[in-house]
Amino acid sequence: MPVQKKRIDEIDVIKAIGIILMVVGHAEAPMKQFLYLFHMAIFFIASGFFFKPSSSDSHKAVAKTLLKKLRQLWVPYVVWNTIYTLLSNLFLRCNIYTDNPALLQYISGNHVTLHESMPVASMIQNILKGLLFLGNTEMGGAFWFLKILFLVSVSYCFADYLIKRLFTSHHLLLQGLLSLVLLLAGFGCHLMNLGLFGFAQTFSYYWLYYAGHLFFLANHRHSLWNGRQYLPIAAISFGVLLLLNTQGEIALDQNSYVNPLFFLLASLAGWCLLYSIAYFVVRSVLKAPLIFIGQRTLSIVILHFLSFKLVAAFVVWFYGLPGFCLASFPCLYGSRGLWWVAYTIVGTGLPVLLDYLYHTCIARLQQPRIGKTSMGQ
Repeated sequence: MPVQKKRIDEIDVIKAIGIILMVVGHAEAPMKQFLYLFHMAIFFIASGFFFKPSSSDSHKAVAKTLLKKLRQLWVPYVVWNTIYTLLSNLFLRCNIYTDNPALLQYISGNHVTLHESMPVASMIQNILKGLLFLGNTEMGGAFWFLKILFLVSVSYCFADYLIKRLFTSHHLLLQGLLSLVLLLAGFGCHLMNLGLFGFAQTFSYYWLYYAGHLFFLANHRHSLWNGRQYLPIAAISFGVLLLLNTQGEIALDQNSYVNPLFFLLASLAGWCLLYSIAYFVVRSVLKAPLIFIGQRTLSIVILHFLSFKLVAAFVVWFYGLPGFCLASFPCLYGSRGLWWVAYTIVGTGLPVLLDYLYHTCIARLQQPRIGKTSMGQ
């Protein structure tokens, strides 16, 4: 059984494809209902893929895991919720937001929200709410994922610690039973329209994290597989998803799905499909660019809605629309023609570029000057 969990190319590729599909969906592409069946579920599975059993061996290990997740998920949430909150009035002046009701005459079918100028007291309140994952900004509309992934990963680690303390064996089986119980509880919350501050989603998606852990444990069993195995797996998975697409929809941001079995099948089929595709990608010229993207998914989650505004500004100019149409959310005319392609390219490419430039600058600033290094020697 493998014990080390270093970075795996296939997982980076899966994350890259998943994040691109997220942007495609937000760009109002015609196939978004199909993509929503699985495109965010794979991130919970991928996160569980790297769960280390040693991280729940002691209370100190659990505390270390909590601090790690705070750094990886809570800090970006708080920082960018604060930034977007402070920029809200500037966005209003630049037509990224608008208070003009005439927008409703030009745009239909989008999540149009009219914004008013935010007083300082409201800004402070929203920033403080962000400390509890309760902040709310339009540009941070995808931040629900950071919150739920934090709750799922921390809950899984803590539950694993308790299971180990209470039982001497069958830890993995008990985690599986717990994940199914929580899935049923999450579906019950869906039926009763209960959010419970994100815990309903945590209940529903806990099993995804568990599935990721199982996939890692079984990874060595198919390490010698080749295209003869992955091609039929990809074909069958794609067929299952096509069939499910005719039976219902999934909206993970709203904890909405037809039933637990539907959710199970869609998520697992999506993972098998993307993992099979990743097998071929890492053996092609697409490997390097997709791994590059897969290692920068957080920046895309944070910045893609704002990046969309560059394309929307061009759409406003192209069609001669009033400036306040820029405030259309998540995008403007994404479902018209092939504009969704432009939104996808910019919504993915710009955040990745900014992430690369930022980390390049940080790395250069942290390099010791040659003169000081010589003197130190």
